[in-house]
Amino acid sequence: MKNKNILAVDDVASNLDIIVDFLEGYDVIDTTDGYNALEIAQTEQLDLILLDIVMPQIDGFEVCKRLKENSQTKDIPIIFITSKSDAESIEKAYALGGVDYVSKPFRKQELLARVTTHISHKELLDKQIKNAHELERMVKEEVLKNKVQQRQIFVQSRLAQMGEMISMIAHQWRQPLGAISATSANLKLKLELDIFHFQSDIEGAGAKKYFIDKLEDIEKFVQSLTETIDDFRNFYKPNKESQKVTIGVPFEKALAIVHASFEVIGIKVIKEHKSEKIIELYENEMMQVILNILKNAQDNFIEKKIKNPEIHLRCEDKDEGLIIYISDNGGGIPSDDIENIFDPYFSTKSNKNGSGLGLYMSKMIIEEHHNGTLSVTNTDNGACFKIELGGVNHA
Repeated sequence: MKNKNILAVDDVASNLDIIVDFLEGYDVIDTTDGYNALEIAQTEQLDLILLDIVMPQIDGFEVCKRLKENSQTKDIPIIFITSKSDAESIEKAYALGGVDYVSKPFRKQELLARVTTHISHKELLDKQIKNAHELERMVKEEVLKNKVQQRQIFVQSRLAQMGEMISMIAHQWRQPLGAISATSANLKLKLELDIFHFQSDIEGAGAKKYFIDKLEDIEKFVQSLTETIDDFRNFYKPNKESQKVTIGVPFEKALAIVHASFEVIGIKVIKEHKSEKIIELYENEMMQVILNILKNAQDNFIEKKIKNPEIHLRCEDKDEGLIIYISDNGGGIPSDDIENIFDPYFSTKSNKNGSGLGLYMSKMIIEEHHNGTLSVTNTDNGACFKIELGGVNHA
């Protein structure tokens, strides 16, 4: 093991000779000058300083004060060795940062015991500091890993939702595409059967109006398809800025997206919008949270083959922000699962088609981006998700 470095400072050279002799086995650097001691402390790696008080030019108290004010030397333990043994001097020595006080003339065993004790203390302190730095490094690494993992989870969640969205688009488009097909087939059939008699002005005018009306219907159906695409495109645009809107805005947009797929299995949506409060939020993120909860309810209805499925949406104002309740009559969440429902990659879906990321991302969006909370409880009929919003977190 490397010998410990000790700096001995005393204006009497004979005292230094005694210290060097007593501390055999340690590497002792000695000096009779306080200013020189300050320079040595900055250039050498010291484990301990033995410091006299009464010295010319600069006394031991001032040397100690300057060492403790310097970040490079403040942690070096200092033992005062002096002939001054009055209470005032002892108190001042400790007040300035000294760790011990040895009166002259000192005995070898006493000096060795004090030196050994405080060097051991410094070794332990250095080890603790090293461990603390290592722990800090490990914490920073874990934080960075978590950030990367959260980003990966976010991407996976968006990809999973994109698959669900494509399915919703198919439902949304089925009706207008069917209507377009039926209308164009109707016009074609009438023409092929010569139902219209264009020779007569009266019948020609009627046929013209009929064609115009049907073509306008087709335009409306095409417009419906375009609006659906716009809704989904806007959903996937990241919100760089928050918006001030009522909670009804993201709710209605989310419901417009799931409307067709809800109709297919007969899901009834009951709305109680009691809130007209303008609140600051990230609209598309809020749509994502609402859609996650609505889609989970829909999947649960299908899996459990629930008759007369219903979803209740209720909003209430509170002093700061508002509360949203989304409940269903789907039988609820199993008691063994409800504690883990917001964990990443946890899914209750028996067919394993769920990514297990939707509710995790939803909770993160509400809590980290909107100063709110997202929780769930079981009711007599099903599950009830409660969202408390406090407003956008700009941090």
